[in-house]
Amino acid sequence: MGLATRLAALYEFGVLFVAWAFVHHFLFSGHGADHGELMWLYLSALIALFIPGPGRFSLDHLLSKRVVLNADAQEKPLYSTKPQEYAART
Repeated sequence: MGLATRLAALYEFGVLFVAWAFVHHFLFSGHGADHGELMWLYLSALIALFIPGPGRFSLDHLLSKRVVLNADAQEKPLYSTKPQEYAART
């Protein structure tokens, strides 16, 4: 869906990083390292989601585009009482 993807990825990154620190004690591999490689995989996937964002096929993009269009519509009225202003817009 892409609604608040960056915020969710940042939150999940923090949760997983704290879990890796307190539960797994930053162990990547070896004796006592429980799923260290999997933690790195999840953390790097969340970074990959956070940096570029959700993309243009997301709800965030659609909503921001709609807000910009609405803001432009409020600044420039569609109809004007002066014909020269209307002709300049078309």
